[in-house]
Amino acid sequence: KRRADADAKAKKDAEAEKVAKNNEQVCRDAKIFLSDLESGRPLYRSNEKGERELVGEDQRKADVARARESIAAACKG
Repeated sequence: KRRADADAKAKKDAEAEKVAKNNEQVCRDAKIFLSDLESGRPLYRSNEKGERELVGEDQRKADVARARESIAAACKG
């Protein structure tokens, strides 16, 4: 019984650590992306054809909102 409890706790702790590391990475990436978006520099993306397209102001605003949501969710603490 104790062995099973210890194994379950170890598994749960390992999963929690994995989630925490993932959140740290998402947090860092979102902060970098937000910084790029707020820099005012032109941003480009590849379209379906692989061509470079300038990110428009409406898309930039949507991306800023999405990045802030990611930061709020992943950067706790």
